[in-house]
Amino acid sequence: LSYWGIKEGDEVIIPSYTYCATANVIIHSGAIPVMVDINKEDFNLNIEKVREAITEKTKAIIAVDIGGFPADYNDLMTLINEPKIKAKFNGNSDRQKKLARILLISDSAHSFGALYYGKRSGILADISSFSFHAVKNLTTAEGGALCFNLPEQFNHDDIYKEMCAKILHGQNKDALAKTKKGNWKYDVIEPGFKCNLTDIQAAIGLVELDRYQENLEHRKQIFDAYSEGFKNEPWAILPIYES
Repeated sequence: LSYWGIKEGDEVIIPSYTYCATANVIIHSGAIPVMVDINKEDFNLNIEKVREAITEKTKAIIAVDIGGFPADYNDLMTLINEPKIKAKFNGNSDRQKKLARILLISDSAHSFGALYYGKRSGILADISSFSFHAVKNLTTAEGGALCFNLPEQFNHDDIYKEMCAKILHGQNKDALAKTKKGNWKYDVIEPGFKCNLTDIQAAIGLVELDRYQENLEHRKQIFDAYSEGFKNEPWAILPIYES
């Protein structure tokens, strides 16, 4: 949100069912979180409720994937590209004006590894965020990742450089780069944040990533066993996992 120029007076649409972090980051940016209702089947954002909530102040939508099940990203992308909805949009920053529509963000913390119309979670929205917290499918004990999937008019190499600085107090070189010969000098180019993944956490993540598919298959076996065991019980509501 900081990168995108979200600020005081802006609105960001989020589902009413999510962890507090989704709303907290909006409040930290000075903007207003606008909560909308969810689908009763999959607990994800209700498209029509999103439509009703869009105003001229809406700068972004954060969809939250629940229980591994991705939100309706095709429908959300169709919605924000409708001529009437785009005509409402009022971009403040250069990036917002270049996109010329509402930004679609995916909180993909629950959907690591999920498939949506043949595409992996992480490229379903303009920007996706993953959590590698200890309770997630893939963990580095703590930490996460951002994935950028902006349209062609955005240079992703430049975005990578910008984000590397933004997550390290605005420094234009990290600790490893500064150890190289003649590289001791660096600049602080913006008042950034401190949220880079440590080397130890990254090492844990590489091992977890290597065995992730095997873990996913094991989780699926457990899921299927529970589904089979409860399918004939009148009091049991089985969670949707495929549509």
